[in-house]
Amino acid sequence: FPSGAAFMGAAYNIVMYVVLAAWALPVYLINKLHTFSDYASILEQWGRLLMILLSIASALLIKNLMGKFTEDTEKRHLAGYFFLSSPMLIYCVIILDQYDIMSVFITLLALFFFFDKKYYRFSMLFSIAICFKFFAVLIFLSLILLSEKRIPKLFLHGSAAASLYAVTTLLY
Repeated sequence: FPSGAAFMGAAYNIVMYVVLAAWALPVYLINKLHTFSDYASILEQWGRLLMILLSIASALLIKNLMGKFTEDTEKRHLAGYFFLSSPMLIYCVIILDQYDIMSVFITLLALFFFFDKKYYRFSMLFSIAICFKFFAVLIFLSLILLSEKRIPKLFLHGSAAASLYAVTTLLY
């Protein structure tokens, strides 16, 4: 490190740490009962499994979202396949074990409510997605401005979307 530089790791929102801790809890408890010789590696692979499962679940959500736009089942299946076979997804999730898929999954869930015009539920799910990845703010703003033109309603939806991030950031 250059002189005076301090090492700083990734700083995620507390929601990310809570979800990852809840996911790691079974491995931790099993390790307390029967000590693993390679606990760190098992824990890493267990965390990677969550990202892979979320990727598969996201592909299923994409397939189901396509059902809102087409009756063609082949196109619906292809959409999920194209998502899973994307080199970027494979690189980020399988190779690098990045956490961005958590925000993607919640964003896809929120889209179901968006297309059903249930904007408050849409905003609340985005409040979770924003805690995982702040980039979700751009998606939220684009979609809510597309669908809602009244300033008071925009303020309510924006407040709902920012609420969890604001509360957890202020607390921690």
